[in-house]
Amino acid sequence: MNRPYLSADLRRAETVATVIELAATHDPAVMTTGQIAAAMGVSQGALFRQFPDKMAIWTAV
Repeated sequence: MNRPYLSADLRRAETVATVIELAATHDPAVMTTGQIAAAMGVSQGALFRQFPDKMAIWTAV
């Protein structure tokens, strides 16, 4: 089943919220984009459509 469509801004906001939630239970220094994507229920490719790299995700957080 596909996830519902979200605008790019909403998807980025969802990513930031997910990273903040994960950081409460996972060491941010070793958190992977794979873990972030899995927590969101998306592929890493989908994650990288919103952010060019992991540093961009952390900058947004």
